Amino acid sequence: IFNSKNTDVYILSDSKLYLNENAFSALNKMMIAFNSATGNKDACITTAYRSESDQEKLYANNPSAYAKPGYSEYHTGNDVAIKINPSTSIDNDEDGKWITENCYRYGFIRRYPDSKVSITGENESKYITKQFRYVGYVHAYYMNKQNYCLEEYLEFLRENTSASNHLSILTDNGTAYE
Repeated sequence: IFNSKNTDVYILSDSKLYLNENAFSALNKMMIAFNSATGNKDACITTAYRSESDQEKLYANNPSAYAKPGYSEYHTGNDVAIKINPSTSIDNDEDGKWITENCYRYGFIRRYPDSKVSITGENESKYITKQFRYVGYVHAYYMNKQNYCLEEYLEFLRENTSASNHLSILTDNGTAYE
């Protein structure tokens, strides 16, 4: 778990947000690129790692808006929620759309795409913040190219790979991964 600090290219909703070190490094790179591409410094990271006791409090106050303790993906330290400050969804902001369109380049996926509600079971359209999951560049690249959400990708891997049948990925820059 990595303790984040305020930067000059994005905003933190809390002075202490925690992420897995790889996710934190990738998030910083993505947000620097976002700022460079758009000039926008109003992207706000509102949520990152959440302990089970923090989740218990949130769930107790609003069980329809939060996962049960032990079931939140924020427990992994790989998920972040992002909005455009002060209260704009990235989906409703021209600059904010850059994050969804380019997050895979930094190893992130949009965790609950609006077009995949029937598969993920989660509908983020009612929330200002949108959840992104760090899965690593190669996985995010492949999921983006195939238009897979995480559930579809995991099912694809279960059905199409094994110890003797590996997934091979060739990225746009010609780098091969297995």
